[in-house]
Amino acid sequence: MTAPTDLFHAIAQDLTALQDPDLILTGLVRRVRVALGTDLAYVSLNDAEGRETHIQFSDGVRTPGYAAIAMPIGTGVLGMAAAGVIAESPDYLPDLAKLHIADVDVAVNGEGVRAILGIPLRAGGEVVGALTVANRTPGSFTPDQRALLESAALIGSTAVEIYLLRRDIEQGRQELNLEVSRLRDLMSDTVAELRLARELVSVLVSGGGSADLMSTAAEALGGIVRFGDSGATADNAGRAVPLEGGGTIEFIGTDQEPTSDMVALVGAFVSTAALYENAIEDARHFQEIELVQRLVEPSTRTSGPALRTGLPGSGAYDVAVAEIDDPLVLRQAAARVRNALGSKALSAARHGHLIIIVRHGDDT
Repeated sequence: MTAPTDLFHAIAQDLTALQDPDLILTGLVRRVRVALGTDLAYVSLNDAEGRETHIQFSDGVRTPGYAAIAMPIGTGVLGMAAAGVIAESPDYLPDLAKLHIADVDVAVNGEGVRAILGIPLRAGGEVVGALTVANRTPGSFTPDQRALLESAALIGSTAVEIYLLRRDIEQGRQELNLEVSRLRDLMSDTVAELRLARELVSVLVSGGGSADLMSTAAEALGGIVRFGDSGATADNAGRAVPLEGGGTIEFIGTDQEPTSDMVALVGAFVSTAALYENAIEDARHFQEIELVQRLVEPSTRTSGPALRTGLPGSGAYDVAVAEIDDPLVLRQAAARVRNALGSKALSAARHGHLIIIVRHGDDT
């Protein structure tokens, strides 16, 4: 067995010379195993949330199952040491005084371990794990071995504290990098949104309409931005966003994935422009719409002279009604009818229906 001073001097050298805490603890278990003359030595670290202690560093272990042991704190020798109690068993598997875990016993049997001795590791006043040695032959550990392991655990606790501190620093650094990356992406998105907003405002100032706004958005995003039906959805490569006045805007195959704020921005501009265009269209055809309303809705008729529709022909009137739920599609259909039939027909959009009135005559 190595002299205590030699062991402590070697561990102290590792603490000052090695920068990697993993190497420090790997060296600790190797030096402890050699110094005590045991078959195995290992350090486990506690998981406070899972209430388990996990073997993290080992020397002399042959099987993966043993190297990966996760022992519930307070069970077996390892779990007792991780709970803050010096624990020992001269022959572990038949030792009924210890609380056994079936899966762990399988790993112990596979490794051939018989005798185990565990000492708590403390850092910052708390038990953070255990320094444990084991043999593949049964038998009690000597008083000198126990004393040396306890002393090694004291200096080993310093190594563990350094390990945990550097682990926390590394975790903090990674979290900071993620936050910096998130803020960078957010800033990039914000700049893109401000640029798009400026371009959309410029379109409105120059007298552009909803079509010009969608064209500008499509150019900025590198894809297709178009009107869609309220009941339809964009294909797998796009997304559909409802408009305030009915219908949707579809974003399809854009090079730049639009953020939710970008989508809302384009939707707000196009909705406003479309509502304004609809109002202008309604005002332009106000008399036509009012006339259709008086013809088809008896409650709006008043006494007085007969209505004059201005439609060519002298025969009876024909009325065609199409039910169209989508407000945007309804307005588009009414506009197409007006463009196609001109003064030969009256058309109006009323309560989800497109109403078309024509009059029979010699030339109709």
